[in-house]
Order: sequence, then C-alpha cells, then structure tokens
Amino acid sequence: MLQHDPDLVVHVDNYLHLRQFNVLTLKDVAMFMEIIMYIFVYLRQLCKLR
Repeated sequence: MLQHDPDLVVHVDNYLHLRQFNVLTLKDVAMFMEIIMYIFVYLRQLCKLR
C-alpha cells in the first residue's frame, strides 16, 4: 500500500510534539506538506483499485 507509513507516523509524532510548544518553522511546514502529499497519493491509489 503506502511505502512511507513508518515515516508518516514519525512525521506526525514530531509535528504534534512541536505544536505543543507552538513552534512552527519552515521545516514543520514542509513536513506537514509531505504528510498531505502522502495522503493524496494513498487516496489516489485506493481510487485506482476500485
């Protein structure tokens, strides 16, 4: 399915951890964009299977 799954969990973990301190850097934004892209790719793959 999604090859980035372990990475994705780490990204979300890091993102949420940083958000607790209200720290939002360019790196965090990039990580968040990455997560959104992974989700879109995943959804597109699901649609292709149907």
